[in-house]
Amino acid sequence: MQPPASQLLYGLVDKYQRLLRLRNEPTACAPRAELRSLARQFPGSLRELDRLPLDVLEARLAAVSRVLAAGAEPEVWMRVQASYHGYMRATLRIKRWSRAWPEEPEAAWRAFAERYVPADDEPALTHFDAALLTTIRKPPSGRLNPLVLAAVARLHGITPSDVAEVLGLRWRAVPSQ
Repeated sequence: MQPPASQLLYGLVDKYQRLLRLRNEPTACAPRAELRSLARQFPGSLRELDRLPLDVLEARLAAVSRVLAAGAEPEVWMRVQASYHGYMRATLRIKRWSRAWPEEPEAAWRAFAERYVPADDEPALTHFDAALLTTIRKPPSGRLNPLVLAAVARLHGITPSDVAEVLGLRWRAVPSQ
């Protein structure tokens, strides 16, 4: 289920306010608990904190705030950002759970299906099958990000490299195993 547009936007406002607060703090080290909380809620956001210039963070916050104030639909980049965070959060949780699953793919699928309850911005149970769970458990080249970028790209009808560009990442396709 896709959350209302305003919910997506409020989440992004929260993220960018927190990133700007961390970036502007006078201390040399950000509090670990805050960083952990930010990474858990918005996977990939610490990369934004490290790599994006201050003016880009400020511009993103301003853009999201403008759209929210106007009651307008989120821009594509805002939807892509929100989707990425939800898909990556779910994928990381599934990867963690998969350590306790049986090796047989269908048995692993049943264990997953009994436990998985997605948040509003996470993929529905129907997004997953035994093959995808196997891939999450043992991703190509050990990297989950290409899987998530591809899923978000399919959702929005764009390419994984477009998703990477929105997120401020360098796109590197991972070879199949």
